[in-house]
Amino acid sequence: MTTLVRDYHIDFIRGTLQHVDFLVVSLTEKVRATVTVVIEGEAPIILEEGGLLVTGLEAVEVESLPQDLPERFLVDVSSLESFGSTLTVKDLDIPANVTILSDLEELLVVATAPAVEEVEEVDIEDELEEGEEGEEGAEEAAEGASDEESPAKESE
Repeated sequence: MTTLVRDYHIDFIRGTLQHVDFLVVSLTEKVRATVTVVIEGEAPIILEEGGLLVTGLEAVEVESLPQDLPERFLVDVSSLESFGSTLTVKDLDIPANVTILSDLEELLVVATAPAVEEVEEVDIEDELEEGEEGEEGAEEAAEGASDEESPAKESE
């Protein structure tokens, strides 16, 4: 009897396997399955210029005979040499006896440029003038406060 793992449950706190569902399959009939996409390697543009690898699909739906089902698809990102470079489902290394059911144009990985924060230029002279006015206002406020406290002390 040939079986495939249909589903499993892991206790997230303990990290232990709790339950597994198996599916009995015939070796002569095609089955549909979801195959995980694993990203490997390092993108040269990310290493040289910074930036981020943004992932799309994490799994691809396929159809094949049970014995031909791949365990996973490996995606090598070392070919991403410029920002905006992408890898799609059609870029996967697909065995001849496996049919991809997912959209071939679906995004797997894209190299994106780092976010650049715009810095506003400030005129130093304007800042100094505002700072001097602020200091004068603070001194006047302090003088006013001390004048108000004086009569209260005299009445005691």
